[in-house]
Amino acid sequence: MNKYLGIILLVAAMAMVFYVVNNFSKFKFLEFPSPASAPQKTSAPSSNLSSPEIREPSKTSTPPVPPQGFKLEELSPYYKKVRISSISASAYYNHPSQISLNTTYDLNEKINISGWRVKSNRGDFIIPKAIEVYDPFGFSEPNDINLDKAQRVYIYSSYSAFGRNFRLNKCVGYLENTYDFNPPLPRNCPRISRSGMYQLKGTCQNYLMSLSSCEAPDPNNTIVAWDEKCRQFVEQMNINYKGCFDSHRMDPDFLSNEWRIWMGTNIFDPYHDRVLLLDKNGLLVDVYIY
Repeated sequence: MNKYLGIILLVAAMAMVFYVVNNFSKFKFLEFPSPASAPQKTSAPSSNLSSPEIREPSKTSTPPVPPQGFKLEELSPYYKKVRISSISASAYYNHPSQISLNTTYDLNEKINISGWRVKSNRGDFIIPKAIEVYDPFGFSEPNDINLDKAQRVYIYSSYSAFGRNFRLNKCVGYLENTYDFNPPLPRNCPRISRSGMYQLKGTCQNYLMSLSSCEAPDPNNTIVAWDEKCRQFVEQMNINYKGCFDSHRMDPDFLSNEWRIWMGTNIFDPYHDRVLLLDKNGLLVDVYIY
């Protein structure tokens, strides 16, 4: 019986070996990772898509609101960049009517207004060319009026004293000694230099320093006429528009921000009116009602 039991155990052992060999791939064995293969701390998986860029909300310009009686397509690209700042209407020739135009302080371009039209209920006027730098001999040719930021244009119903429209400068007040402008030109000329004046007699110095701004010395004044050194000083200084022009033409502030134009006609109602400023294409730049 022990013989048969040994045979049975042998057969069972062989069957077990046969089973294990045939099913080896199905068994999973516990593995202990080595230090080199220990799990590493990993960062969050990266995406191929870049993170969205943070942007400020876009600032879209709001379309201008047309004034009553106008459509959006009737507005000029220069709408409100040049404004009618005031109108002073008059019925009297010796007190001319006046319209004032001005550009904004934040203007970042030059605007050519020559050829624009000022239109009232009584008529219209085309803005002409003007002289930017008026030379002492009057040879300057008028050019288009190109306005920069913070510049002003005054248009009068009277006539120019010498038939020219021009930009003011720090010496134009001397022109009032020869011409009678209506309204008068501003008298804010540079003061006479005292260089060399200390050699003159006190009476001559007193006379010269008593002259108001833009006032030319009177050659017939007794102090000048009877004092040779005083007379020579006055002649050398050339105290007039030419002398001022030659001395200050290159000053950075020589040119004023003011232009003057004379219409020679009054198109403004002395009581009430609606005045339009139109560009070369007839589009509305500004409207003024008084």
